[in-house]
Amino acid sequence: MSGVGLSWAGPVLFIPFVSRSRARSFSFSLDGIAIGAPPQESYDRISALSDDMILLVLSRLGSVLAAARTGLLSLPEGWQQHPRRWRGLWTRLTDLVFCGDVSDTIEAALAGFSASHVVSSIHIRSPRTRAPSSLLRAAALLSPAELAFVLRNEEQFIRTLYRSPVADIVLPSFHRVTLIELDVGLLSIGPPPAGGEFPALENLSLAGYILDLGTLLSRCPRLRVLGVTFRDANDPSSLHAALAALETAVAVLGITVSLLGIETCRIYVVNAAGFGPLLRSMARPSPRKLMITQKFGGHEYGSDVFRGHIETDLPCFHSATSIEMDLLSTVRFTPLPDGEFSALDRLSLPWRCSIPDLDSLVSRCPRLRVLKVALATGDVTVHSASLQDLSVYGNMECRRIDIVAPVLKKLTLIVWTRSGRELSVSISAPMVEKVLWQRGYSTSAPMLGFWRINCARLESRQAEEDTRAQIPRVHALWLEISCTAKRQACPRNCPCGKPKNWSSQNISLPHLKELEITCFNGEDYGQDFFRFISKCSPMLKRVTVKLADPGCATEIYNIFSANPSVNCYVYSINGELVQQPSGQHAP
Repeated sequence: MSGVGLSWAGPVLFIPFVSRSRARSFSFSLDGIAIGAPPQESYDRISALSDDMILLVLSRLGSVLAAARTGLLSLPEGWQQHPRRWRGLWTRLTDLVFCGDVSDTIEAALAGFSASHVVSSIHIRSPRTRAPSSLLRAAALLSPAELAFVLRNEEQFIRTLYRSPVADIVLPSFHRVTLIELDVGLLSIGPPPAGGEFPALENLSLAGYILDLGTLLSRCPRLRVLGVTFRDANDPSSLHAALAALETAVAVLGITVSLLGIETCRIYVVNAAGFGPLLRSMARPSPRKLMITQKFGGHEYGSDVFRGHIETDLPCFHSATSIEMDLLSTVRFTPLPDGEFSALDRLSLPWRCSIPDLDSLVSRCPRLRVLKVALATGDVTVHSASLQDLSVYGNMECRRIDIVAPVLKKLTLIVWTRSGRELSVSISAPMVEKVLWQRGYSTSAPMLGFWRINCARLESRQAEEDTRAQIPRVHALWLEISCTAKRQACPRNCPCGKPKNWSSQNISLPHLKELEITCFNGEDYGQDFFRFISKCSPMLKRVTVKLADPGCATEIYNIFSANPSVNCYVYSINGELVQQPSGQHAP
């Protein structure tokens, strides 16, 4: 056989080679187009490349172990053209990447590199290991210029109620490293032993249960940029001590805090007494990005998390470009700072965070582009010359929405109100491209005959037509409707029998092209609704019905069969398409 055809999903790579007995060749195909086999007199072209070129190919594999396995493709020992000179070339790689590999294999591969070999970077992500300290020590022996070590196994994310003062991971010294990214999940990590330091370290990103941050920072005399995330903090006093050490390092070393984050499931980290002081401590190091996340979990976590409300001030973060708080505790920011968030680009306070005086806060953020906030009470007023993405959630006390945003492109408004309460809406956003406007009713939903409107949503979508011209926007109206009618005969003088009831009305839906109804139960008044829509929608093209009652599919197909321009699709409760009766036009 002179050639073997293989299908390859990636870029085409032509690797002809010869064996001791007979010339062979591989040809690859891309998207079904075969690339012809080379002539029989071809030779081992890849091994004829320079060492630097082969190393470039191996580095593009993105894995040290994959590069080592390529030795299986090399020529047999003693071949006259190119002996196995390239089988060990992987030990000359300078950028070492391991992803999802077993720790013993990683350590064996690292041991294959000479101690004198210059390593630019070592990236170890999601290793399958129970001894992360051993892996770090093996990496330190090669003294890389950059190190990334990220644990993602679930066993590293088990929360414990009591923490040992002894660190799970003790950092070894890295004498050449200038950049470290270290994420140890929920394991605890401590500084190197006495005498160990990072003399060249300039950029540090650290996430985990961090012990003695002040000592670690004192071992980094050249540190300039620091990102730190405290996970599973169970002692507010130690957390405040770490923040104080961080504030000192910022003042003494001139460190820039690129990220300051807290991820916790502990109630007493986010509570009425301590949350305000915690925010003020986090503001003092002037972080560029602030993140606070409160998650489920922990032994002490239970229904108490939702008891009470936290009212506190929001301190001014002068240097922050992004602030995100995703909390389960209810937090209401009442006093606003006197200063200005001069660099703030993104503010995200979803779910249980509220700012009653939203307009005053926005006026203190001259560069704000993205705003996501939940309003527990009060009106929605936003006037901003810079805002491009706005998401606001309000509830029963909202009476007025006033938005002026000349460069706004995306708008999401979700408001829950009481039925009958007047809601005034004024929106000036001439450049808006995507809109989702939803109004729900918490009590006393409005009625249309015997239908109750629980929620109404209007959103912009892209048209499905695939054209080279600019795709026009279309708008979709979504209604959550429940029926209050009972399965019984109508009483005397029932409104549905009067000539002016809803089924005898004429409304104009000249642009309606698609209708979708879910959980349809097949009642007679529901079928009357289909006839009503069909009569009032001359441009209707597609109807999709998802049934709650499987016995009414034929009636629905019969209603729309009178209009050959409408494609009707009826699905059963388990999502299967119900075939329409024979003799009707196919969708």
